[in-house]
Amino acid sequence: MPTCLAALLICFCPIGPQSADIDAHVSALKARDMQGRLKAAIALRKLGAKAEPAIPALVACLNDDRGETYEIRVGNRCAEALAAIGKPAVGPVLKALESESPKMFAGAAQAVMLMQPPPKAALETLFTALADREEKPDKISKPRNRGWVAAKVLAKYGAAAQPATGDLITMLHSDNFHEQIAAAEALGAIGPTAKRAVPRLMTLVSEGNTSSRGLSAIALAQIGPVEGSDILPPIEKATRDFSAVVRGRAMMALAILGPKAKPALPTVHKYLRDESYRNRTEAAFAAWKITGDAKEPLDVLISLASQLDFELDALLIIGKMGPAAKDAAPTLLKMLDSKDPDKRFELVQTLKMIAAGSKDVQETLKKLATTDPNADVRRAAKSKAIYGIPN
Repeated sequence: MPTCLAALLICFCPIGPQSADIDAHVSALKARDMQGRLKAAIALRKLGAKAEPAIPALVACLNDDRGETYEIRVGNRCAEALAAIGKPAVGPVLKALESESPKMFAGAAQAVMLMQPPPKAALETLFTALADREEKPDKISKPRNRGWVAAKVLAKYGAAAQPATGDLITMLHSDNFHEQIAAAEALGAIGPTAKRAVPRLMTLVSEGNTSSRGLSAIALAQIGPVEGSDILPPIEKATRDFSAVVRGRAMMALAILGPKAKPALPTVHKYLRDESYRNRTEAAFAAWKITGDAKEPLDVLISLASQLDFELDALLIIGKMGPAAKDAAPTLLKMLDSKDPDKRFELVQTLKMIAAGSKDVQETLKKLATTDPNADVRRAAKSKAIYGIPN
């Protein structure tokens, strides 16, 4: 009798508000209205694992490339929602990744790329998509599209993507800069075992387009020095490139190399103090990573943090230096009187990264958590990280 009563109660209990919400979002995803789909996907992403019943509808929309901008598209938002749901979404996403449709493949690939960690079970499908680029010359457009997307995703797998090294090097020789960029990022992520790519990357640092030059410099640094190939000269030359993007990435490449980039230190110091050089923040970071001495880089960064054109970039680099930059805290605290909420937000984040244990910092952030006029700044100041406790 109790069992029957329980069954009756289950049958006649009204559907909970959350279930009703999910049903409404699924209905919106099945409709053709673009804005409705975007809003539904965003709402489901916020629900995280609780949105599991919506997985089939989200997967079905992965191929919808309509959107408000290139970055804000229905498929993108659905990929974000599936990644937020987590493990239950892996199987359906991997099945979608096997689709012959370039749009569905791209949407599923983005979901894979966003998952933490990216599922290893996707690797074979990605390797095949990369290999098909060369093996199916009679179907140029689809294999090329899938191969480029696969390379972008493989960059998230790091050393686990090593079996694709040969195909990625082939792609690196493409005359299409999108393919060059994707291959460079993936090869850099693979690291030292991708050393066969070094000669081509050294060429691209000098001869590629803007993105290829900068990202090839970073890939060279991630792979590291290789016997018989001096990777420093092309990277150091790129710090003088006409493009600020390339110069910045070249400086970051020197930072990645750290002490191994010591022969390039005179160039780094020269640009660190050159007021006409537009990449001084990256030069400061490189100088610190190469020498381990924070004093001179920090002096420059603190100065740049008070200049309108450099302030946010300088704060970002100071934050990356972590506790080594703790001496900057008193000056940064004084900057919190800025009227710009974006700068106050970055200052809060930076202070938490470099001096979370400082009494002055904690007291100031506690005050900001209740008094700052900007909600984002208040939320950032309220974070547990200000007490030295990881979020």
